Amino acid sequence: MYMRDNKYIKAFTLFEVTVVLAIMSIMLTIISVSLNRFNEQIKNSSEIHQELNHFYIVRSNLWRELYESDSLTCDQNTLQIYKGTDRVDYTIEDELLQRKSLRSEIENMNLAVESIKTVEKDGEQLIEIAFIWKEEIMKLSYLNKAHLDLKINRYFEELK
Repeated sequence: MYMRDNKYIKAFTLFEVTVVLAIMSIMLTIISVSLNRFNEQIKNSSEIHQELNHFYIVRSNLWRELYESDSLTCDQNTLQIYKGTDRVDYTIEDELLQRKSLRSEIENMNLAVESIKTVEKDGEQLIEIAFIWKEEIMKLSYLNKAHLDLKINRYFEELK
């Protein structure tokens, strides 16, 4: 307190002001660190969403082409999809998936792929593509539908 003409004037001491400033600086530091961390999480989340959206686009296009195909062949990390007079090749080059059509240039799909192979499961033939995402393997399987000639032959063999 400050004394003037034997009257006291109410005021804060230097110690009280220092304590308040220290507490305010600690609170501001905590708030700024929290906001920075929150912004980092939002950035990471948006990057993951972008990567997943890219994967979903490639997967959707691949599944559409597989579904509309007349026939498929798969060997040595190469998947060939035939539809009418067109052929689309999916290959692995430098651990990245590439797409090549007879009507277009080679497109890099910017997805890491470990393997493209044919797998037998429960008497069915599956085409399995093993994607690498966040150092984990994600497997995408597609049931390789039987060719029409196999269905016809099986039908007539069952009639005998």
